[in-house]
Formats: sequence, C-alpha cells, structure tokens
Amino acid sequence: MIVPEGWSLTRLSKIGSILKAHGGSKADASEGGMPCIRYGELYTHHEMFIKKIDGYVGEERASSYFSLKRGDVLFAGSGETHEEIGKSATYTLNQTAVCGGDILVFRPGEGIHPEFLGYATNSTEACRQKARLGQGSSVIHLYAHHLAALQLLLPPLPEQKKIAAILSSVDETIQATRETIEQTKKVKQGLMQELLPMDEEAHGIQGKIRLLDKEAIRVTGHTPDKKHPEYWNGNVKWVSLTDSSSLDHVYISDTCKYISNLGIANSSATPHPPGTVILTRDAGVGKSAILADTMAVSQHFVGWICGPLLDPLYLYYWLQRRKRMFERIAVGSTIKTIGMPFFKKLKISLIPIERQKQIAKIINQCDIVLQNLDQVVTQLNVEKNGLMQDLLTGKVRVVV
Repeated sequence: MIVPEGWSLTRLSKIGSILKAHGGSKADASEGGMPCIRYGELYTHHEMFIKKIDGYVGEERASSYFSLKRGDVLFAGSGETHEEIGKSATYTLNQTAVCGGDILVFRPGEGIHPEFLGYATNSTEACRQKARLGQGSSVIHLYAHHLAALQLLLPPLPEQKKIAAILSSVDETIQATRETIEQTKKVKQGLMQELLPMDEEAHGIQGKIRLLDKEAIRVTGHTPDKKHPEYWNGNVKWVSLTDSSSLDHVYISDTCKYISNLGIANSSATPHPPGTVILTRDAGVGKSAILADTMAVSQHFVGWICGPLLDPLYLYYWLQRRKRMFERIAVGSTIKTIGMPFFKKLKISLIPIERQKQIAKIINQCDIVLQNLDQVVTQLNVEKNGLMQDLLTGKVRVVV
C-alpha cells in the first residue's frame, strides 16, 4: 500500500484492543430483556454502523454476555464464505447492550475516530485482507490474532473526522431515501387494500363475478429437454424460477435463460405475447409479472392473455393483492404448489375496463416512484464506494 504524506500504515493491534465476545450466540428474549447483537446480524444487515438492535437476551443471562461501549467495532468471527468473514459494524448507540459469541470486538484507543474506523475496516483493501486471514473450509473462522494483523492506512485525527463526515453525509442521504421507499410502500399497500378488495363475493356490487378463464386465455409452459443442447441458448426468452428476482416489479423484460425455436418445436413451451400476466404456482408461490416482450415460460408458471374487458396491469395488481392467499393455499411437503384446478375456478369481480385502467394507473404511480428511488439508492452506493476508495487511500485528500 502507498502511504500518503502525513499518514501511517498500522496494524489494528497497535491502535486499540481486540476482545473476544463471550456468551451465547442466540438472542432468546422478548423486548423486555437486554438488547443483544448476534454475529449473523453483522453480515445480514449489510450496514457499517449499528443504529438499532432487533434481538434481546433475558436479563438473567445478560451478565454472561459481552458488554458493549459506543465506538466498539464488531467483527463476525465466522461465516460460510470468505466474503462474509470479518464483516464489521461500529456500535454507535448510547444504550446499554451486549453481544454474543462468534464476535470479535475491537475497542479503539486514543486518537482514533470510531466512525472513520467503521469505514476503514469495510474498505475494499480491508475486506481483501479479512478474506485472506480467514481459515476453514465449510465454516470460515477469523481469530483474534488474525484480526490483530489487519493493516489500515491511518490519517491524523482531524482528517479522520473530515473523511467520516463526508461519508456519513452520503449515508444519511441513502438512509433518508430508504425511509422514503418504505413510506411509499405503505402508501401503495394502502391503495391496494382500498381499491382492490379481497372478497369477490362481498364486493360483487363493484362488478360482475366472473371466472377469470372467461375473461382471459389461461396459458402455462414447459421446459425443453436439457439433454438436447440444441434446444437451448437460442433467441427465445424463457422465464423460469431462476428469474424470481425479476418478478414482482411489474414488467419482466429479460430472462436468465433462452431457448431455441427447435426447443419450442420439440416441447410444450409456447411463446406468449407481450402483456401476458404470469404467476408462479410453486417454489416461490404468488410472484407475478407482465411480459414486456414475447417470452415462453416454464411449467412452474401459469399465465393469462387478457381479453378486451380485462386490463393486464389491473390483473397484475389484482394478483399482487392476493399474494398471501396464494402462499397460504399452496400445499406440499418439500415444494409447495398450487394445482391447475384451483386456477380453473379462480373468479374475479369484473369492473368496467376504464375503471380498471384508472385503478392500475394510480397504483402504478407508486411503483414508478419506487423504481426511481431504487435507482437513486443504487447510484448513491456507487458514489459512496468510489468516495471510500478515494478518501480512505488518500488518493483524494480532504481539506481540514
């Protein structure tokens, strides 16, 4: 590492104490107990600073756990991958709290700004070092003597504070945007509850109760034989369970896997037109999307090509509103599924098409806002990572 002028390259053990947390690894009490941080939360929350605690441990057991101080940096002492190992977060709360086993706690000494340390221990270089230091195969472990060898570039305290302030301002903007996202989700949920009532029989006054099959052509799909490579990697987009992360975002425009026209000709897979509304009926039941392009689907999906009296966007939100119902009625021991007979009997309260479009447009405005906010968060994270790389290496120096 290149050491900037006025900075020092130091080992973690030289600037504080590395302590091994003791006590159990599970929080087991209601909110009446002592706030307790588990090691798994360090890499599941993906945050650099601990600003809230979800777990608790009973008061009678809390004395056997490790007591935290504000400014402590917590490192996950074990993980399933080298990327998880050593994931760290700085404790920034003033409340009394404890942490359980499999956590290494670094308590910084004088001249170290805790927030700066929180960013520095999560820098690209620090994460590379922690990944190298971890030992093990099925479970990776990071021990205190490994963590002691972690090297950091350390600027003078005034620069540490300035760097931390710059990065914190970006984090505050990210957090504020996330809060807006959560509020928008609540607004959307309220609109769906108000505009898309669940009980079709009770709300039949809004429209005629009709079998969905009467208002849309029900379709499904198939998987071409994987023993025939010529059936695959063609130019036909094919929606499968691999695309689960692309569902529930209104439209799906691309897929992870493609099949060929030969695969179409030699299987029951059929290309469906844009506007077809699809729903997963097993292994992630109830997820839905509207095809933005001509696509085929696997047998794990059921879909509908809407007739002239049913708006595809309205049907999408109608299905979204019933997602929990779909999850509840799915049956099976290893993989829960909904059989096709259920969909043959599925009914919808058919309101006038113009009203459908109005309702769909109102709810869709929330989704447009959410998509834009998600893009803002993504861009802010990119900018933050770039700033961390520049500021924590001294490539860009701050003016104190």
